[in-house]
Amino acid sequence: MQEEIKNVGWLYGLAIASSLGMVTFGFNNGVFNLIQDFVSQVLGLSGREKITFVSNVSSFIPLGGLVGALFSSAFLGRFGRRLSLMIADILGIIGTASILYGNIHSIYTGRLIVGFSIGLNSVIVPLFVREWSPNQIRGTLTSFPPVSIVLGLFFAFVLGFGVPEYNDQGVYTDQGNEWWRLTLGFGALFNVIRLFSFLFIFRKESPTYLYFKDQAELCEQTLASIYKVKTVKSKLNTLKLEREAFLKKGEDTFLDLLNPEFRRATIVGISLALIQQFNGINAVNYYSKVLMKGSPQSPFSQTTITILTNSITLVKLPTVLFSSFMVDKAGRRTLFLWGVAVMAVSESLLSYFSWNEMPIASICCLYVYLFGFGFSIGPVFWVYMAEILPEKGITVVLVTHWIGYFIVVKSLPYMVDYLAVGGTFAIYSIICLIGLIFIYLAVPETKGLSRPQIINLFSKKATKVVQAQN
Repeated sequence: MQEEIKNVGWLYGLAIASSLGMVTFGFNNGVFNLIQDFVSQVLGLSGREKITFVSNVSSFIPLGGLVGALFSSAFLGRFGRRLSLMIADILGIIGTASILYGNIHSIYTGRLIVGFSIGLNSVIVPLFVREWSPNQIRGTLTSFPPVSIVLGLFFAFVLGFGVPEYNDQGVYTDQGNEWWRLTLGFGALFNVIRLFSFLFIFRKESPTYLYFKDQAELCEQTLASIYKVKTVKSKLNTLKLEREAFLKKGEDTFLDLLNPEFRRATIVGISLALIQQFNGINAVNYYSKVLMKGSPQSPFSQTTITILTNSITLVKLPTVLFSSFMVDKAGRRTLFLWGVAVMAVSESLLSYFSWNEMPIASICCLYVYLFGFGFSIGPVFWVYMAEILPEKGITVVLVTHWIGYFIVVKSLPYMVDYLAVGGTFAIYSIICLIGLIFIYLAVPETKGLSRPQIINLFSKKATKVVQAQN
């Protein structure tokens, strides 16, 4: 049934404001890429100390994110969706202040705290937006969080242009430059904006949360401010049925994910999280400057490397916007299949050109790979995960996501050292090929389906569902 909305602008505003937490995700994902050498020099680090510092700073975000995702269910149960996101903003501001204090230990501590805040956001934002989203625009609204991740990367790379030049010996000429503090601190701006928007503009809790907490009257008032009367009654009836089923089986636990109702959806969600991480995207986000630089005989100047690194988001931003437009038209499964196929082919070619020392061809392949990621597994993973899983399932999938994220950023320097760029991306291309086969065989389409219909879909035999959709 087409849901009658009377305040669609408010829904879009809420989705945008909520997704500011994911801007901090993308920003802190890429912010250390261009300034790691400069910050290391300011702190007087070189050799093995520098390698350890860069590795720790890069991996502490996913480590904190893993812990934040694990604790997200406790926050949701105690504080609800909206207040939990406000707490995440406060933690993000505190973590950023610690980073800006400027010594090694405060930077480590700050990155862990910011990572914890991002981990909370990664679970709660998609859930919160999904619970507010009408069926006909659910794909568009739930695509705002992944679009925001790429927007955060864009801000990080743009600010990287302010880092001073270095001379022929690789020494930065202006070590007193404080631009690095502004760069690292900029992400907290989005925490501040969302915190104030939730305090003064978007003051409503999720209708689902309200109904399940025995606040049916407030839930109805909240729905009535967004939908027309007929749709309000329909939604209340759906929530009533869901709550009755919830009370009948008792409090949700992680073991419920093993039941037929959610088992297949959980397996699919975990598998997509692994595909999303182990295709190498965070290797590019964290170390693209190193990948662009390549060998000591690299034909690119420092300025060219900076421009090439920053241009990554100029590829990803329009493609992820294209994805948000197409997700409710082409569907989730179609975008997954085409995008991962593009990624597998481009990474294979990138590996070949890298082995044969053809840097320009390698970089062209890298851009094609980013195009494939940007309209498929990158943003659509977040839409699909929020659609097919309950709260506990989202937590499990995001924990898997953060573990994969940590492994990739921690292992990449060693992989490049032992396997070179060519060997590293050969492994990533094989993972994409395996992922493509899995998606074709096991991932059904969910476009336009209601929540009960999606649960029904995954309760059936996956092969029969997918065969019917092929």
